[in-house]
Amino acid sequence: MTEYNPDALQFARANALINECPQLSIRRLDWHRPRPMAQFDYIVASEVSYRHEDIQPLLTLFGNSLKTGGEVILAGEMRKMSKDFYKALETMFDIRVFKKVLKSDSEDINIFLFRMTLKR
Repeated sequence: MTEYNPDALQFARANALINECPQLSIRRLDWHRPRPMAQFDYIVASEVSYRHEDIQPLLTLFGNSLKTGGEVILAGEMRKMSKDFYKALETMFDIRVFKKVLKSDSEDINIFLFRMTLKR
């Protein structure tokens, strides 16, 4: 598991311990200056698109870190920034989108799941 924000890293580590996953590797990752890493069959992320300057680094990271035949799964709410991000992803990935609605007593939250494979 990776995260950039120091507070989110601490939260992730505490969450792993609470959920009895002390062996889970949790590391800092800067999308703009990633260290070389292994390639993965799956990359799973949520709520990663907040700034326009993150779009290209994320595309590069996903492209370099995904094994041939692998899949990226993204989840998040749809914001204006998200639309720009997903439009950029279409240049590199075949995308299937699924909408899920999380309901509570007071509101409904629309979450979108994007399942993506590299274009051939």
